[in-house]
Amino acid sequence: RSPSIPITMFRTLRWLHTASTIPITPRPNCLGFLAGLHSHGPDAEYANFDHAYETLCDVPVHLIQSFEDELKESQGRVFVHGNKEVSVIDTQERNATVRTLLLNRRPNLVQTAVRVSAPGALYLYNGPSPLSDTHYGGLALALLLCRTGNPRSAIIGGGGCQLANTLASLLPKDSLVAIE
Repeated sequence: RSPSIPITMFRTLRWLHTASTIPITPRPNCLGFLAGLHSHGPDAEYANFDHAYETLCDVPVHLIQSFEDELKESQGRVFVHGNKEVSVIDTQERNATVRTLLLNRRPNLVQTAVRVSAPGALYLYNGPSPLSDTHYGGLALALLLCRTGNPRSAIIGGGGCQLANTLASLLPKDSLVAIE
């Protein structure tokens, strides 16, 4: 055996230990949403979402965080979760908090909306969707597959659990399968 193998392994382990002690600053939750704003529409600064996202990853975190803080202050929007592809935003509207799911590549379209008790609160079913004032809210397609003695429902596109919770409360003996 070559004597350099243990030295190489030692150097690798030392590097991994050093790298693991370097603090990693998490990216702000609004980064993907911000990339969508700058790459969507005819007057967009970037023709490509991925390019906008990569460019924004190079912007100092405190500047991106200040945008997120400004949205909270001026519009009451709180980013509960965010990554490159999706953003979950809680917004205080009138007497309710509405949680929306946005696909960041199309930030002008709301994919799902549900009511929550407060910004950042756990979602518990509490009535119809704020988008359409129906239990379905245009959020999912449900196929009721009734079999004698074993009713089942398949939900394609769970709609932020809105439809699954509605069917579970209306059809408590059914077996539900949700595919998102």
